[in-house]
Amino acid sequence: MDLLPASVVWHTARNRDSSRVGRWAPGSNAAKRREEVAEMKRTIVTMAVAGLALAGCEREVKEVRTPKNARAPAVMALPALGVGAAPVLDEASKPASASLEAQQPVPEPLALAHECAGPVDHLTRARTLRDAGDLKSALLEARRALQHEQSIEALEEAALLARRVRERELAMRLYTALADKIPAEALPLIKLARLGAEAKDWEAVRAASAEAILRDPATAEGHHLRGRAHLNLKRLSNAIRDFRKAAALDPAHGWAFNNLGYVYLLSNEPEKAIEPLEEAARLLPQVARVHNNLGLAYEKSGDKDSAREAFARALELEPEYVKAMVNKARLT
Repeated sequence: MDLLPASVVWHTARNRDSSRVGRWAPGSNAAKRREEVAEMKRTIVTMAVAGLALAGCEREVKEVRTPKNARAPAVMALPALGVGAAPVLDEASKPASASLEAQQPVPEPLALAHECAGPVDHLTRARTLRDAGDLKSALLEARRALQHEQSIEALEEAALLARRVRERELAMRLYTALADKIPAEALPLIKLARLGAEAKDWEAVRAASAEAILRDPATAEGHHLRGRAHLNLKRLSNAIRDFRKAAALDPAHGWAFNNLGYVYLLSNEPEKAIEPLEEAARLLPQVARVHNNLGLAYEKSGDKDSAREAFARALELEPEYVKAMVNKARLT
């Protein structure tokens, strides 16, 4: 849950000049005072709960206290630059790119800044909260752990939790950091590519899976994901190459066979599609889409009887599958 700062400054403004507001109705001051007292009590209770929830850690951001009569400086001092300060541009002379860059949102840090009153094992807390089902609080703890040390374990935990609470952009940045942390491992890049596929960011999928293949040329899933990227980017010959490689590396990868057959169908090569789609139907017998694709390969190759059987099987598995309905009706 979101925690309020541990310190709350309560300020009640009073209008001391009754002539500026006219005459008050009888009892209005008392009613207003009661409401202020009630609000103060609610705030104190919230502060107490927040203090208990932090359990050893102080608030995330330090409160900046300003004297009541302090005046803001007219000009903010900029830090000195090591090689001499760049000229300050006025609005008229600023290039358009500068204003565009200023509008770009700055991503929040992966680690959550905080202060601990004593030794706190945030990573253990995160795992305990995850096991208890409180994923959002677990993610906060994992990100607090990253402030102390960006360890492999903390990055893995935070990335897993970010994905499970559907914070995809944060999860992708965490997997990127994890991939940088362990440059010999392909798995963080595979997970990064999968997140890109969920977002349909196929260039990101292609880049991450290609890097995974460089790290581990024997990763079947890396080739499969790159094939999916090439398929969606309309690079069909590259997709065929990747799906064939994935199927060769992992003969039990049913989706690699299905997607290989599907690309052959798109390439108007139905005869080549039959063999991988038959293998996909054997490996994924309960997936209606696979049987529908196989039916199309049979139909385009001239085997109408086998096509009807494949479409019928797809409808047995998924009676409301519209594409299979249309395909079966066309052959009856």
